Amino acid sequence: MDKSQMTRREILSYRINDMLDRINSVDYPDMNKMSQLAREDKYVRVCGESYRAVSLNDRTPLMGFTNKGNTNIKTIYNHFKNREITKLSDSVWKTKEERRVQAWLIKQALINKRSLKKLFGLNNSMYDDLYFALDEISLGDNKHPQNMEDRPNIVRCDILAVGVIGSNCIPVLIELKYKREKKRLEAQLDNFEKEIEDSIEFKKDFFRLMAKSVGLDCNISLNEKLRKIIVWPGQASNSTIEELTKKDISVIEYEYKDADYDDVGKWVFRKRNEIKDHS
Repeated sequence: MDKSQMTRREILSYRINDMLDRINSVDYPDMNKMSQLAREDKYVRVCGESYRAVSLNDRTPLMGFTNKGNTNIKTIYNHFKNREITKLSDSVWKTKEERRVQAWLIKQALINKRSLKKLFGLNNSMYDDLYFALDEISLGDNKHPQNMEDRPNIVRCDILAVGVIGSNCIPVLIELKYKREKKRLEAQLDNFEKEIEDSIEFKKDFFRLMAKSVGLDCNISLNEKLRKIIVWPGQASNSTIEELTKKDISVIEYEYKDADYDDVGKWVFRKRNEIKDHS
C-alpha cells in the first residue's frame, strides 16, 4: 500500500482502523491483563501503526523500552522482559512533572479497571464512571498537510476517555499540563475536535475505537458532542474557570502530596467545574 498517495482523510481513517485491529490483537480491553502489567509499571500503548512498550514507573515516566514501536505484540512483551530503561537523573526528572502525572494516572486507572472517576475526585459528578481509553493520540502528519492556515498538520490528545451516563457512552478529550496555559490547551482541544467532526465516517470509526478501547458493549451516538477536560495545577482564578465553563471545558486541578498519601495516591485531584449540558 502506497500511503504517500493517500489523502489526509484516507490516512487518518487507515490509522484509526489499524488501531482497532491492534486492540483486538492485544486484548487491550482485558482488565486483568492490563492491570497486572500496570502493577509492574508496564503499559502497552496502541499507536497509529504499531504497539509500544511504555514505562509507568515514576522515575522513567512514559519512556519507551525501545526507541521504536513494533507491529508484533509478542515482540512488545519481549521488550518488557528483556530490556531495561535507564532512570532519569534527578535534574531531568524534576522537569517531567507532566509525564509523571500522566503515567501515574494511566497506571492507577488500569489497576482500577480503567476508572478515572475516583482518581479525578468525581464522586459527586454527572458521570456514572469515566474510563481511560488511550493516550498520546496523534492525528495527521506533515506528509499529509491540513491545507488550512488556522489548523495544524498534526493534532494530539494526551488522554482519550469514555464517560458513562446511564445507558449513554460519551467521548471525552483530556489535555494535561504542568502549568496553566489556557489558550494553548483550548486550541489543542478545539483542533482535535474539529478533526473528528470534519467527516462523519471518520467520526464513526473514531467513536468505535474509543468504545472498543475500554471494552464497553455500547455505541457512542454520532450526535454526541465530545466532552473536554483540562487537567492542570491548582489554583486557577475564578474568572479563568468561568471563561472555560462558557467554552464547555471542564477543569480538574491537581496537587502533589509529599507524604501522608490518602487512599488514592500522591497526586490529588479536585473538580473545579463541570459541563452538564451539551445540547
